[in-house]
Amino acid sequence: MLNVVLFASGVLSSLLLLLTLFDIIDLDLDVPGLSLRGISLFISVFSFGSLFFRSVMGGGFLSLALGFFLGILAFGLTFLFEMAIAKFFKGGDVVSDEDYIGEVMEVYLTIPKGGKGRIMGNVRGMYVERDAVSTANRDLKPGERVVVVGFKDGYLWVEPLED
Repeated sequence: MLNVVLFASGVLSSLLLLLTLFDIIDLDLDVPGLSLRGISLFISVFSFGSLFFRSVMGGGFLSLALGFFLGILAFGLTFLFEMAIAKFFKGGDVVSDEDYIGEVMEVYLTIPKGGKGRIMGNVRGMYVERDAVSTANRDLKPGERVVVVGFKDGYLWVEPLED
């Protein structure tokens, strides 16, 4: 019975892993280093590793412990890899807040009057998306062009670009 449970969980988590690899499913867990991809990889490696050791060693607690160890190892390597990729794509401090001042960008998510939205554009040759607050007395709609006039508390302050 345990073999069936391990096999089923391994297959299901492998399918989940494939869905996350191709960005069909994307779940942001808001915990640094903890991703759906890492969790599904852990379950897959734990399940199939335990099945392998059960067939080689004849079962028992040791086969589950070795499978668990392999799962933790796979999760840890995935964590390190994802953190390295995130650091690489973040680009360090390539684009600072000061670099946005005077740049013309486009509203991505509506910026309501007195509220927060999102803008996108190219800064120093890099495509960026940032949270923004408007100084305008009206809502700024997606596609509208804005100019960055300042920054504070992690938000860019923008004004609509006069045509």
